[in-house]
Amino acid sequence: MKKANGIRILSALLMAMTTLCGCAGGTNDSSPSSSATMSSEESSSNVTSSSSNYLSSLSSATTSSEESSSTDNSSSNDPYLEELNITYTLDEENHTYIVTGVKDKQAEDIDLPRELTIDNVIYVLVRIGDSAFSSCSSLTNITIPDSVTSIGESAFEGCNSLESLTLPFIDTYLGYYFGATTYEDNSTYVPESLKTIIILGGTSIPADAFYECSSLTSIVIPNSVTSIGGSAFNNCTQLQHVTFEPNSKLESISGGAFYRCTSLISIIIPNSVTSIGYNAFFSCYSLTIYCEVSEKPSKWDSAAWYNNPVYWGINENNFIEKDGIQYVIVDEEAVVTRYIGTSTNVVIPTTIEINGNTYDVTSIGDNAFYRCSALIITIPDSVTSIGNYAFYGCSTASITIPNSVTTVGGRVFESCNSLTIYCEVSEKPSGWDDYWNFSNRPVYWGNEWHYENGVPTLN
Repeated sequence: MKKANGIRILSALLMAMTTLCGCAGGTNDSSPSSSATMSSEESSSNVTSSSSNYLSSLSSATTSSEESSSTDNSSSNDPYLEELNITYTLDEENHTYIVTGVKDKQAEDIDLPRELTIDNVIYVLVRIGDSAFSSCSSLTNITIPDSVTSIGESAFEGCNSLESLTLPFIDTYLGYYFGATTYEDNSTYVPESLKTIIILGGTSIPADAFYECSSLTSIVIPNSVTSIGGSAFNNCTQLQHVTFEPNSKLESISGGAFYRCTSLISIIIPNSVTSIGYNAFFSCYSLTIYCEVSEKPSKWDSAAWYNNPVYWGINENNFIEKDGIQYVIVDEEAVVTRYIGTSTNVVIPTTIEINGNTYDVTSIGDNAFYRCSALIITIPDSVTSIGNYAFYGCSTASITIPNSVTTVGGRVFESCNSLTIYCEVSEKPSGWDDYWNFSNRPVYWGNEWHYENGVPTLN
């Protein structure tokens, strides 16, 4: 990747000679730095300067509007640079470059190079200019490297097909990058197609950063982040997965940070977190919370969440996710804590192995299958208890409860509007809550049906 200095000089001399002969010259409209031209007075007068003076003026005419020391190098004889779908300016003094625009507005995927090598000099990407990707309506993925320290206003405005965005940091509300003037307009300017955001660095997630980004389904937060601001993900109603990188330095989660994230399935709170604010997870009805700390720290607000199942002291020796099912070990027995998979046919195993140790699966925890739709669920006879709201809102056609189950919590099958329940026992055991079948779904006891080829069939 090299541009010959001789070619530069020859090209400039030819341009100078052309001008001296009275020929009109054009500018490269694709680059802001090439838009600088001679004044109207100069262009209408006779050319009297020498070719060396002209070369000097030509050099000054390529000064970038964003960086006085930057020069337009979007065109090159280097095939690699020619293939790049970006226009850019170079800061030759600091060996950095700025992305100023896109050549092909119909591009679908852009992965910006962290470095460009020109004339054996390495230039590092440090800035995305204002409106750099404006109106790239076909773009589905943008990856911006962690060398970038500044992203301009409206950088992604009109990128209405964007599905995935990798950012070096987030230092303002997301809509700012899409043309919004306030965080309250996130939902209007951030495209509905944008589902996944990966953040590579930074020390904080600002307050209201993703406020009402209702189409966002997953986000990866780097281990460098120490704080999540108030209402940062407020009303992100489709957000399902929040992933903290290993060795997280996160210390605080402010009030309302995940307020009304109604689709959030599970979250593992790092043991570095010393403070959680009021209503941080309020109205996250589908959420199961895992905490690496063994008990609630004093600065975690008691109203940080509401009626969500919480498991303490979670680590690699007592927690596992397999085939879309999450388990924790409690008193040397495995508990099904949350289903996060996509399969419609879920078979709960009788045992699970964690780090070489095998545990019997004896319980289905509170909310374990909360609002899981269109499931066929097989419960093994190793299970002895089913927690509150375990199958709440499941659009399951039928379920069979083995006779090993001696304990069933309240409202286990509430809002399961299409469900038929088959119980192997002949009558309700005393350990089943009086409101276990709160929605009064059809129930058939063991003396009313039998198996035919493994399928419950009425007598």
